[in-house]
Amino acid sequence: ICTLDGTPSTDDVGVVSYSWDIGKSPGQFPTGPVQSNLDYYHTGLRTVKLTVTDGGGLSNLITQTFNVTGTAFKLLCTNSGCTPTP
Repeated sequence: ICTLDGTPSTDDVGVVSYSWDIGKSPGQFPTGPVQSNLDYYHTGLRTVKLTVTDGGGLSNLITQTFNVTGTAFKLLCTNSGCTPTP
């Protein structure tokens, strides 16, 4: 089980949208700052992408690859990348 958290992302104009590519189907492209209780049923490397768009229409994409090991974790995502936490 994984929680993806994009709320640490900041912008001088203000973040207005969060779009995820969680690398699995169905529901591969959820929106919103936090995606919680995502189940990855197989161990191994997975890649997620977060696109954050500001009020001026500018966007930033970050990509993070992580290893699914069978232990629940959380990825905190900012403008510069994602950090896994237990």
